Amino acid sequence: MRDLNKAGMRPVFGVIVGLHLTEICVWAGFYLWQKCFPDFETSVYFSTLTYSTLGYGDVLLPRQWRLTGSVESIIVVLLMGWSAAFSFSVLSRFFDLRIRCWQREKKRD
Repeated sequence: MRDLNKAGMRPVFGVIVGLHLTEICVWAGFYLWQKCFPDFETSVYFSTLTYSTLGYGDVLLPRQWRLTGSVESIIVVLLMGWSAAFSFSVLSRFFDLRIRCWQREKKRD
């Protein structure tokens, strides 16, 4: 049972966070490719703020690209929903597996 706990949810959440960070970098690369910002750092900064829907407003997209930031935010809401649903699904299966293991151990006693 302890091996199951160690293997548990950490890798799943690690992959989910990694995928979200990758998505931020993809958006940042797009902004840099379209020359919306002068460097990758500023692109990542803007994308992270938009991705988190925090949006300080200290870095803004050029006028012709303004709606792109909104599209990124809308996509993020969907991706976060999928991530939450996937996490819930994995957690449910994980707990079902733990309950089955516990029941088997209880039958042995």
